[in-house]
Amino acid sequence: MNQPSYYIKDGLSPIDAFKQGLISKDEFIGFCKGNIIKYVVRCQYKDNSVKDLDKAMDYIKLLKEVI
Repeated sequence: MNQPSYYIKDGLSPIDAFKQGLISKDEFIGFCKGNIIKYVVRCQYKDNSVKDLDKAMDYIKLLKEVI
């Protein structure tokens, strides 16, 4: 997943922190599902729909890793 540098603090991004146990596995699954839904639903209203669909795919990949 492409994570911009501004998300990284002390060498750790929020996604990496979540994966390492900052939140539970069930919470991480919910986080991924919520972001998938968000990006798919709003893509048609954005100038670059493909970018949002790519972000949804990133979260689908994360979800597959966890499940």
